[in-house]
Amino acid sequence: MCGVSSASAPTAAGLPPTSAVGSSRQPETFTFATVDGRLTRYTPDFQVWRIDGRIEIHEVTVEARRQAHGMLPPREVAAQALCQARGWHYLVHTDQTLPSGYAYANLDTLSAFRSASYADPRGTIWLPAAPMGQEARQL
Repeated sequence: MCGVSSASAPTAAGLPPTSAVGSSRQPETFTFATVDGRLTRYTPDFQVWRIDGRIEIHEVTVEARRQAHGMLPPREVAAQALCQARGWHYLVHTDQTLPSGYAYANLDTLSAFRSASYADPRGTIWLPAAPMGQEARQL
């Protein structure tokens, strides 16, 4: 389940299934063993709850940092396995995949017009309590 998935069926609330209903910064720290047996920790950048029930863990990094490993960084492999075990999705965004140039300028301009909350409360009724005592933030 880790990775990008897409769904096109509208939800009961009439919102696209990819609509986010909440997010949390640095949601938790994963502990995993490296190939040589050392325990290490990794904290992803943010978690997103989607209206269709999906939960996503997101990492934002620089592509050159990933390439320096010659393969997927161990933290990404561990995070993918953990997400898969939980039925979540793990997504990595890099300076090569994020919008830049005109696309970024357009998104930045349009972001001033986004809604601070959904007008239809049916879009947020499934939102779970935030993990480990953190407060979930309505978009």
